[in-house]
Amino acid sequence: MLNAQSDVFLPNGYVNRHGLTAASADVLDEAMAAARATRWEMICSAHIFMGLVATPDHTVGQWARQAGVGLGQRLVRFRRLFRKPGTREPILRTHREFMTGDGIAVLRTARERSEELNRTRITPADLLWAVLAQDGYVIARLSDDGLPAPMLRVLLAEAERLHSASGGPSRSA
Repeated sequence: MLNAQSDVFLPNGYVNRHGLTAASADVLDEAMAAARATRWEMICSAHIFMGLVATPDHTVGQWARQAGVGLGQRLVRFRRLFRKPGTREPILRTHREFMTGDGIAVLRTARERSEELNRTRITPADLLWAVLAQDGYVIARLSDDGLPAPMLRVLLAEAERLHSASGGPSRSA
């Protein structure tokens, strides 16, 4: 388990990938790709959501099915909404200096949740929970589509429970 003094960032500022599952590391890589593709110079919580949508593990996929969230459509829509004008892709890293405050808050909230659930590493479900816990753009867009945040969190908890009960392999373990 992560200890109370651990952080999601190493002393040099990079994300501590040892605290992430392989699937969560993939999500952050996709978030960075989404930030580049939308011409942002920093990774924000919406980019992390795009990373979750682009590489859903079993639990995130189950959540999307239960919530009626079309992942492919959602990714295209978010990329279109977040695209800034310009032709140059910025240079980005999974480093504290390349993340907005809400992006950092997602990682730290996900870490806290994983600790509360006695997990040793942050899962994609932890990242999704942290995004859904913020009162930000992702929740506003999902709420505009008739999906209130409390219901989305309940559906995520149910998807996690179903996955745990099935005992099936997952990229989030």
